[in-house]
Amino acid sequence: MSTDADATARAEQQRLQLELLRRARAGATRRSPAAPADRAPTPGRPPLSRAQRRMWLMERLGGAGDSYHVPFATRVRGPFDPAALATALHALVARHTILRTWYGEEDGEPFQEVLPAPAAVAVPVVEADATEAPALLREAAARPFDLTAGEAVRARVLRHAEQDHTVLLTFHHIAIDGGSLDTVADELAALYTAATDGSEAPFSDTPPQYAGSATRSAMSCLV
Repeated sequence: MSTDADATARAEQQRLQLELLRRARAGATRRSPAAPADRAPTPGRPPLSRAQRRMWLMERLGGAGDSYHVPFATRVRGPFDPAALATALHALVARHTILRTWYGEEDGEPFQEVLPAPAAVAVPVVEADATEAPALLREAAARPFDLTAGEAVRARVLRHAEQDHTVLLTFHHIAIDGGSLDTVADELAALYTAATDGSEAPFSDTPPQYAGSATRSAMSCLV
């Protein structure tokens, strides 16, 4: 249950983040000349969108905490196959480049670069009583992401009984938002079904990739 102290702490965290962002922008303005309007992105390293830049900066400053974490937890009662979930997650990450993108800095400017699809996506399973689940889920969801390693999604399964599990997926907001979460959830469900029954992946089209829209967003700021 949320308390007045919790609300005050959240408000203070948001105030701190805004102040850090203001100071960082002011410092960058003092240190760096304005980029020329015709500067093109480095091939293979698209610039970040405005929203991505904000999140990247807050992560660099260490003031974001878990504010940009997007956890999604669901209780699964009945047959459940963690290995099939790992297969489905691997297919999802291979399908969406934004879920395997790392973020770096060059000449003072952040960039993003797509990594090859990983060999596998880990889905650790932890034995846990249902009463322990809330604390374990909060701890797992709050664990920091390493954006320099291309980590944008991770999974954890709590096994309460043979046919009783809680599945937690945690995304970083730099790679996903509320609207795309619905799409990802639908695709993951379809990929999990395909993995459990051994059928082909249900998608033949290539989804839009985020880096392209990020480039358009960044370049539009220079017009």
